[in-house]
Amino acid sequence: MTIRVSGLLALICVAGMAQSTAPLVFDAASLKLSGPQSQRGGGGGPGTSDPGRYVFQRVGVGVGELIGIAWHIDPSFQISSKFPLEEPRYDLIAKVPAGATREQFRVIMQDLLAERFHLKLHIEQREFPGYELQQSKSGSKLKEYVPGADFTVDSRFPTVPPRGISSRRHVSEGYEIVYMVGHQATAAEIAADLRELDGPSIADQTGLTAKYDFTLQYSRELPSAAHAGAAQPPAIPDLLIALQQQLGLQLVRQKLPFDVLVIDAVDQKPTDN
Repeated sequence: MTIRVSGLLALICVAGMAQSTAPLVFDAASLKLSGPQSQRGGGGGPGTSDPGRYVFQRVGVGVGELIGIAWHIDPSFQISSKFPLEEPRYDLIAKVPAGATREQFRVIMQDLLAERFHLKLHIEQREFPGYELQQSKSGSKLKEYVPGADFTVDSRFPTVPPRGISSRRHVSEGYEIVYMVGHQATAAEIAADLRELDGPSIADQTGLTAKYDFTLQYSRELPSAAHAGAAQPPAIPDLLIALQQQLGLQLVRQKLPFDVLVIDAVDQKPTDN
């Protein structure tokens, strides 16, 4: 979900065009404080199996998460705010206009945040330590997706998704083993999926533009095991080696420029429905 400066500016331009040519709003949108049992989650909307409904009901969502969704950025580092954005949490039930694209949906969400939370922000470019995903010196080994071609994986991997990337993980003697399968997946999606929780950002710089079918298996030492003295490393290689051997890709450490949304004003309680 990370986008560099050009990507976010392009999104803003798309938003402006969408607003000027065909302004859209949610057909209905209910926002209210969540109950005490709320958990993270939710979904629906364009590109899913329920495109006409977007819901965070009984699971709760913070304003920061909604901002991340609306601007298609990673809220863990691409939002700067002196205002609390994780709490309180809200239930959101929104009816999405028929035929709305993902880009139009994001514009509608931006408008909702401005209207209901009086959100105001500006954009700054900042550098963060991260990685560039590049082709290895010997070139990519990714297999380009061919419509109708058979693509099956063994039982170690998750079920092949209709489109995108699925992962299965298990812990073995201080190591986490990751089995990843991609179907009609882009290099940008691979970069986004490889980013570990709260880990360094990964930007796609492979130059690959097709869709690919692939499997990837790698291991990583768990932080607690590093201090306790982990057992013998598994036969499955770590991510850096696995990428080169299995996909013909490599991660190169860089300082990367990213757009950061600086929050100038936001209400803690939305206006009435």
